[in-house]
This record gives sequence, structure tokens and C-alpha cells, in this order.
Amino acid sequence: MRLAFTFAVCLGAVTCLAAQEAERRHSLFGCSENAVQVGVEKRPALGVVLLNQAPADAVEFQSAHHFVFHGASPFDDVKIYFSATLPESGVGRGSAATLGIYAETHSGPDGQTGQSQWWKIEPAGATHRGANDDSSASLKFDATRIGGCFEAQGECKFADVALATSDPDVAMVAIKFGENLGGANAENWTEASLLLDFRSSPPRVLATADCGYNEGGGACTAFDSGEMSRSELRCDWIGEERDFLCSEISSPAGQGHRDFFLLRDKAAPLRVSEMASLADAIQEFRRKGKTKPITVRGFGPVTWIDEVQTGPDGKVIVLSSHAFFYFVPETAGKFGTTVQVRPHAVLQEDKSADTGPFTSTDSDRWTLEEGPTAYSKRIYEGKGLIVLQVVAKALPDSQQLYWIGVSDQNEVDVVQLVGGSDYAGCGQFHGPAEVVAVGKIERPFAAEVRLQPATRSGEDSEDLAWDRSDDAPDAVECIRPGRIVWAEGKFRGTMKDSACGRAEKPKYVHVENDGRIMVTEKLIR
Repeated sequence: MRLAFTFAVCLGAVTCLAAQEAERRHSLFGCSENAVQVGVEKRPALGVVLLNQAPADAVEFQSAHHFVFHGASPFDDVKIYFSATLPESGVGRGSAATLGIYAETHSGPDGQTGQSQWWKIEPAGATHRGANDDSSASLKFDATRIGGCFEAQGECKFADVALATSDPDVAMVAIKFGENLGGANAENWTEASLLLDFRSSPPRVLATADCGYNEGGGACTAFDSGEMSRSELRCDWIGEERDFLCSEISSPAGQGHRDFFLLRDKAAPLRVSEMASLADAIQEFRRKGKTKPITVRGFGPVTWIDEVQTGPDGKVIVLSSHAFFYFVPETAGKFGTTVQVRPHAVLQEDKSADTGPFTSTDSDRWTLEEGPTAYSKRIYEGKGLIVLQVVAKALPDSQQLYWIGVSDQNEVDVVQLVGGSDYAGCGQFHGPAEVVAVGKIERPFAAEVRLQPATRSGEDSEDLAWDRSDDAPDAVECIRPGRIVWAEGKFRGTMKDSACGRAEKPKYVHVENDGRIMVTEKLIR
């Protein structure tokens, strides 16, 4: 048996709501700051059902959220009501209630004339919530919010509701509610938004947004939570487009963004100094110079690396961004299919899943706002192969060194010699084997190198230690000789597996802008 409680809380008359909307910079539909996950559904699993009569418990409603529309809508008067249903079990941290959303509509001015109709928002499809269902689809919210309804001075509000736009003639309403997901050593919660459209009959749920939040509390979850990328979602009504222009923005702002129209698949307008494609960026480089990065939507700052001739009439333009290198073939002034390559480590030869032809035309990809400064030069030109060296410098202590291979058979590859650490959880970072010295480069391409095996470090790159395997936790490690060759269209690295004569401590590896490698006992800041 389930118990149903029905309440309604008035947020004020429509004039008060209009004033609130005038003060709000963005629509209620969206995500607050510091969301670790943002999901927008343009085909939500929610429907609006016409009721044959007013809900049986409608007499219990004390007041409603009242909206009067003056624009093109079959409804002149809309009232939104909320109810809550919760299980008989006790309500505590992580308990969820089900939100009931009702709408009463009138077709006459100010609700004085015309027929009254009742509608209910209901999940479409399965009635039982799956483990991974979004809060918006299940209409679940934090059950502890109900407690205030039984207190004399308590706050009784299950959800926030307001006009979705600053224009009262646009018959759309936004609803926002949250769910506490609990957690042992961390706080986890969601924030769900619904966009209700009363511009036609029956009304519709146009879109939903689900935002996930996390705050670490344990020894490891605090570190892990701090490493999560965070953002917020802002949506603004653009009258001439009859659509919301939404922007997911990094938290803190300034790291990245993605822009998209909410109701249509139309591409969002470009931001200032933003190019639409890599091809446009190449033309801009050729017009204005190649020394400064150009921001490309869906990529971020893109740097010109080189232009390699691959045949009598063909060439490949090499570009770089924060995480990828891009190879754009050009023949007789026409660009071919771009190949994107994620660099691989010296001792890793398998291709990344996101390496290959780049054909995406999505206009809402994430665009970084900051990127590394890149210094490049050719270090090898032989029969059928050119090797470029690139130093990417984001911070004084985060230089990264790459070799790029481009063959006359249009084979391309990128190997990372220095840098490339990944977060390994619980405040620890894993660093792959790195090159600490490069010897003479031979023909065909082969280079004798000195390799430092994989390492691990703490949050501030300190406490550098060997990243030993579980099978050999006490193994003696040292810097070893190795070799990098170009074979079958790839860089292939090997490290001699001979035993170390004596134990060594791992070194901090640094790269100068000209590609020179230095090793130090202590971290240089």
C-alpha cells in the first residue's frame, strides 16, 4: 500500500511571477553550477494525459501556481498543481517520493468562461522505474521535502515552477525538482527540469534536463570528486528563432562550452572569433598567419603544426588541439576527410577507439576555451617519411613532447614521448613510460632512447614512485635503454627487459621549447 499526500504552494500571482522572470537571467529550465553530468532529452519519456474529471483529491488543493497567457495559445488560463506519493516505509536520507503534476486549463479570458480541463503528467512506457532511469522520467524527488508540510512554520514545496521564458506571451512553463541519491562517503543528488508546452492542445512535455551532482566525503571520494569536470546549463528564449539557445558552460567558467538550440537540430550561432570547421580554420590561418591558435567549434584552440607534401598534387595539413592531432588531406585546393589521432604512449601501439576518420558534423560538441602553446619542427625527412617534433606547453611544469609521422602512403601516427599522465583514482596519477634521452636518429627512421618505466604520483605531482605491477610489488626498477622505429605505418617502441644493476629513484622529466629533455631529482615549479 502506498500513501498519497496532496499539497500545493502558491509562488504568487502572475504579475509576481513576471517580475521574478524579469530578474532571472536564464530560464528555470537548466542545471545549476557544478553538475558532474548534464543530460538533455529532446524526446522525453513523459506524456500529458487528459483526465475525464478533476482529480478526486482536488478539493484538498489550497492554491495553485497560476499563469495567464496572452499569446497564441488555446489556453488563456493555466494552473499547475503538485501532489506527492510516497511509500509507507520511513522517510530518510536517499528516500524518494513520486511527484504528481496536474494542470487545469481554461479557454476563456482569466479563466472566467470556457470549459475547464484537467491534465496529468505521466511517465510514458514502463511504469516501474529502472535502476538507471532519470529523475525527470520517473518524477522522483527528495522525500524529505515533505516533512515541512506537517510543521506549523515549515516550508512545503515539492518543486519550483515558473514561466519558461521572460515573454509572458510564450505559453511554456518550466518545472524543477531534485532527488537525493544518498551515498556512503559522498553526497549524490540530481536536479531535473521539465519544459511544458501549452501552445497547443493537448499540452506537451517538450524537453527534460537531468543534472547529476557529487560531493566527496571520504578519503578517496573527496579526491575523486575534485577531479570530476563540472558544468552548468543555461537556456535563453530567442524570440526570432522561436527556440531556446542553450549553453553548457564549465564550472568554473572559462574552460569550455557547448551551444545548441533546444527544440530543433539547427546549428547554434558561432561565438565571437569562433570558426565553424577545421577547413575554415585552415583558410583563416592562410589569410592571417599561422603563429596564433584559432578557436574552432567542437574543438577549441587549434594550432597550425605543418603542411606536408605527400605527392605531386597532394599535401596533408597537420593541426593540433588539446587532446588530438588532425590530418587534413588537400588535393587541388579541395579538402578530403580529416583523420583525427589521439597520441599513444611509447610502449603502447594499439590505436585508440576515437582515432580514425573524423566526419562528425555535430554542432553541439564541447569547445574548449584554453589550449596549450605548441612549438614544432621537422626532425627527419627520409624516403617516404617525414617526422615532426611538437612540444605542447600548457603550464611551466606540464610540457609534453610528441613525434608525428606522415608517410607518402598517407599513413599517420603520433607517439607521446613525455607526459600523458592519467588520473588513477584516490588522488593518484599514473604516468606511462617516458623518454628521458634521445640518441642519434638513423635511416630508415630509428632512434635509440633511454626510457623511464611507468610511474605514479600524488595530487601535486609529488611523491613520485615506480608504478609497479601487483605481480611484482618489490621489483627493482631503473631507467633502461629502448628504441623507437617506424614500421608498418606506426611508431613502435621497445624497452630492454634486462634486470637493473641497482635500484634508482624515478626522475621528473621536463621538456624545453626546442625539444631538449631534462631530468631532475625534484619537481621544478
